[in-house]
Amino acid sequence: MAKRDQPSLLLQTLDQTLEKGVETLTDDEKFAAFKNRAINDNEQTFGKEVREQYGEDIVNASNEKFRKMSQAQVAQLTALQQKILDELKPLVGTTDFNTPEAKHLFKLHKQFLQLTWPSKQYSPKAHRSLAALYVSDPRFSKYYEDGTGKNGAAETLNAIIRHYTR
Repeated sequence: MAKRDQPSLLLQTLDQTLEKGVETLTDDEKFAAFKNRAINDNEQTFGKEVREQYGEDIVNASNEKFRKMSQAQVAQLTALQQKILDELKPLVGTTDFNTPEAKHLFKLHKQFLQLTWPSKQYSPKAHRSLAALYVSDPRFSKYYEDGTGKNGAAETLNAIIRHYTR
């Protein structure tokens, strides 16, 4: 779905909500609205940079993949995001990435990307490229610093990803 179509999809969902009333929306309709809102929020926050980095087609395919996820898949993704933050926290500031903990964190992050990126889009180069955004863009850095409560979290994650994708 093109970026330009997202606001109309959100308006359509809003129209359905107003017509039916929030309480009469089905769980599936509420979940679809949740996913559309998450995509829109992500586009507002990071869309420009990610589209410049990866292109319209890949970002649109990734958004569509998320839109088609089941509640169980989204729950798995959310749990994985939290696990990444939890496992990153004790590693912040470390310089020894040849540890089971660092390798496991890398594998979790790779798994997250493989769940969210379009099929066959994952590559070590693309992974490194995304990790570079984590340190070059303060909004990405803030996500990891807020999530771990530690300054330097994005830098540590970037270094771990670079280490395991070389």
